[in-house]
Amino acid sequence: MINRNQRRKRNQTRKRNQTRKRNQTRKRNQTRKRNKNSKCYDTLSPYFKDYIILNPNRNIDKLISNITSNFKVRSDILNQGYNIKSNKVLLNICSPPQKYITKSKTLISLLEKKEIQLKNHSSNGRFRILWTGWEQLSQLVACCLANKISIYYNESRAIEQTNFTKKWVNTCGTWENEYKIIKKLLEDNNQNVKNLDCSDLTINEIYLNKFDKNNDKKVSKQELKDFFHSLDEQITDKELNNILINSKKPCGESIIDSVVVDILKRIWDKYSLIFSKYNKLKNTIIVIPETLDDKILNKTLVKIELENLNTTKICLVMFQETGNIIVNPHLDNHFVGSKSEVIFDFKPWNKGSKSSIKRFLKKYKGKKIIPY
Repeated sequence: MINRNQRRKRNQTRKRNQTRKRNQTRKRNQTRKRNKNSKCYDTLSPYFKDYIILNPNRNIDKLISNITSNFKVRSDILNQGYNIKSNKVLLNICSPPQKYITKSKTLISLLEKKEIQLKNHSSNGRFRILWTGWEQLSQLVACCLANKISIYYNESRAIEQTNFTKKWVNTCGTWENEYKIIKKLLEDNNQNVKNLDCSDLTINEIYLNKFDKNNDKKVSKQELKDFFHSLDEQITDKELNNILINSKKPCGESIIDSVVVDILKRIWDKYSLIFSKYNKLKNTIIVIPETLDDKILNKTLVKIELENLNTTKICLVMFQETGNIIVNPHLDNHFVGSKSEVIFDFKPWNKGSKSSIKRFLKKYKGKKIIPY
């Protein structure tokens, strides 16, 4: 028989081994992440070497073209190696904001219990899933739906699950990770910018197309606003006031942050344009959250994807945090799914259906949707 001391030693040994394994796993993950970040940084570094934020002659289009060309994958766009049955892969590839990880896992669990039926779709066509509203977890929902449709019907992908973005995501990671790396590249190549006081800037030090680059007059508040609009056309007056008046960080750092967002948005917009134009995906599902962003009309979905969409059938899907799904909420005959089942009813894609969806999005921009 095992006496008390032996039992205690055994438990202590087991706990030490468990702790050691956890620490080893954590260190491996940290090393893997550092290596990945280093690979992304090193790959992008040559393109940022001469990209000077305050240089009026900087060429953002050339920068984006160089980056996306480097990460191009020449093979079937559906990424046949993608594991459609792994939630770990789902959370890595279609990563939600870190602060919503717990909520995301709950939402995935609710969606996995739901049976999806398809109606009036092109039966021999594959599926493209578009989405808007990353903060509201639309990306995650889109990828989750793509997995389910791939398992039970036909191959289906959101853009993050395709070969269009495979090399980029595998090298540079999620949006949040991409943001950190590009910000580091900009800071390293623009060391004079981070601590700038915007009130000390002159016209010739900022990128404003309408001004003479040799002008050494101090910038006005409106001219600074114009500058930030040149970096981010979607920036609001409230956000500008937070940067120029209320921000606790240097204005120069806000400039860098705006440039990072602009670059990342342009990279993903280019991939989105290619994805929406691709002519071998006959069925398209559009995923939207229950509450729309007040900038929805300037988002990629409306400005790029709907305008360039090459598809035969369309289905608009609105989800709620409870996992409930409402199909075609822009139509009178919309369908409200149950906890266990939902039917995706596809409609013909034409100018009329595009106009109907855009009017619906415009009506509810910045609001909670009330289906017709």
